[in-house]
Amino acid sequence: MYYASLAVVAGYLVGSISFTRVFVRLLAPGRSLSELELPVEGAAEHYAVTHMGANTASMILGSKMGCLIGCLDILKGALPTLAARFLLPEQPFYLLVALACMAGHNWPLYHRFKGGSGISVFYGGLLAIDWIAIPVGALGGLLFGFLVLRSYFVMFLMCFWLLIPWLWFRTYDWRYLAYAVAANVLFLLGMVPDIRQYLRAQRDGTLTPEMTMRSNAMGRGMLRMQEKLDSLWRRNRGDG
Repeated sequence: MYYASLAVVAGYLVGSISFTRVFVRLLAPGRSLSELELPVEGAAEHYAVTHMGANTASMILGSKMGCLIGCLDILKGALPTLAARFLLPEQPFYLLVALACMAGHNWPLYHRFKGGSGISVFYGGLLAIDWIAIPVGALGGLLFGFLVLRSYFVMFLMCFWLLIPWLWFRTYDWRYLAYAVAANVLFLLGMVPDIRQYLRAQRDGTLTPEMTMRSNAMGRGMLRMQEKLDSLWRRNRGDG
C-alpha cells in the first residue's frame, strides 16, 4: 500500500508539470493562454481552446516548439513509468504511475487543475508498458475509424478503445484491464470541455466534423490522406 500510494503521488506531481506554460512564459511572456481561440475554416465562429497542451503551445510558439513540447509530454509519461517498472518489478505499480501522470497532466496541482487532454502523456506511459499497442491502435484506428467509418473522431479514439481488448488478450491480467479502462475514463473526462463545445456547435449548425478537422494540422493531414485514398480508389475502379 505504501509503494502504491508513493507511485500515485509521484506520478501525479510529475504529470502536473506543464511544459506548455513553462515555454510560453519563457519565450512569449506577453502572451496569455487563458483566452485563446482557434479560427475554424468555413465557420464564422471561433473554437475556444480549452486545453493547455502541445497544440496550444504551437499556436503561440510555432509548430517546431509545439512538437518539442509534445515530445517532452511523452517523456513526462514514459520516464516515471519506466523508472517504476525497473525499480519495483515485482508489482505493476508502473500502471498506477502512468495513470497518475495522465491525471496530473489533465488536472495539474500547480495550475488550478486546468491542464491538457492527456494524449501525449498517455502515449508516453503506454510506450513503457506495451509499446506494440501504439502501432496496433494507430493501424486499427486508420483501418476501421478512418477508412471504414470515415470518422476522424473514431480514428482519434481508437487507440484508447483498442487498448482494452489488446491488453487483456496480451496479459489476461485484471490489473492491465483496469489500467486500460481507467486510461479511457481519464481521457474522456479530460475531453469533456471540448466535447461539450463541439456538440453545442453542431447543434447550432455552426460546425461540422470537416471544419473541426481543418482547424488543426493533424486533421488537415488526415483530410489530405482521405482525398488521396479516395482518388486512388476511384482510379482502381476506373471512375476517373
